[in-house]
Amino acid sequence: MAGLRKLKGSYYARVWVNGKEKTIPLKTNQIRQASIRRSAVEKYESEIKAGNEIEFPWLNDGQLGIKQLLLSEASEQYIESRKSDQLREHTIQAYALALGHLKDAIGDKPVEDIENKDIDSFKSHCMGRHTKTTIDINLRAIKTFLIWLKDNDYIDKTPKIRMLNGKSDVPIYISNKQFSLILQTVDDNPKVFDPFMKDVFRLYRDTGMRLSEMFYGTIDGNFLHISSEISKTHYSRDIYLNDEQVQQVLHLQRITHFPGEKSKLIADLSIKTHEIKFYSKQFKKASQLAGINDRKFHSLRHTFAVRKYLEYGDIYKVAKLLGHKSVTTTEIYAKFNQRKLEQDFPDLEQDTQTGNQHLETDE
Repeated sequence: MAGLRKLKGSYYARVWVNGKEKTIPLKTNQIRQASIRRSAVEKYESEIKAGNEIEFPWLNDGQLGIKQLLLSEASEQYIESRKSDQLREHTIQAYALALGHLKDAIGDKPVEDIENKDIDSFKSHCMGRHTKTTIDINLRAIKTFLIWLKDNDYIDKTPKIRMLNGKSDVPIYISNKQFSLILQTVDDNPKVFDPFMKDVFRLYRDTGMRLSEMFYGTIDGNFLHISSEISKTHYSRDIYLNDEQVQQVLHLQRITHFPGEKSKLIADLSIKTHEIKFYSKQFKKASQLAGINDRKFHSLRHTFAVRKYLEYGDIYKVAKLLGHKSVTTTEIYAKFNQRKLEQDFPDLEQDTQTGNQHLETDE
């Protein structure tokens, strides 16, 4: 099995050939990326030990050399990377099933040769076998896979994927009017909701945190530090909080516990504690009582993203705020109609107009 070594800030794979160490540059300083590339090296370890030179994609300006990465091989690497993200088993199985269907439809071809017509072939292959809803679920899984290939320099561009049901693939956000209705619902139902729920919902909408980040992160001054070990993208980041938000986060960390674990305040029976999923359930209940049935807790993060894009008009800045590894993931927020966003978030409209005037002057 190939080892991993870091020299001068960059990772190398280590293979022992006739008792001597042979190092293969992995061209990255990120442990997750290095682990994925080490797995690719391990597949050809016997050939390396036999004296053959293998040109891996990252050693050839992103182009596949002697060995072209086949769909089956890329699928295996992708599934392994998903497992390292600690996704649920049924989610991993869904990804594997979708990629298996893709291979059945277009064959085990090199991933760099996958084109728009291959996606059409996949749709034709699935029609009559699966419902449109199931096909669209598979298409979303394939789209995520293709983005991963591009982010890891296996392909230059991703084929276009359109859903069969005709629905937009853009995320669902919460307008100011809808958000006000949700907060009013909390006020109108004191037996169902603690008034503090309003602060929780505002906190997530205004910071863009993922649900678990608040509880795994650590407060450092006016920042919530998310370490690379707990980050979904395996990149550390710092989320800015104002003084009031800092106190809210500290309070939530004190009264929240994870399934199977005891709260930090379990000894204080006067303080009611909650599991982490309690907050998402409360948001879903408040949304439904407000007559808004298609919003999930993660919609608060989507709302943060579209508000920041409307405010700044800079998708790269939004990507950084969200902690996305690649701006490709963030570009979906630029698909919204500008006028519609201004109507849904009138509190940001004036700032946006000022920013646009500045941009026009610069041009």
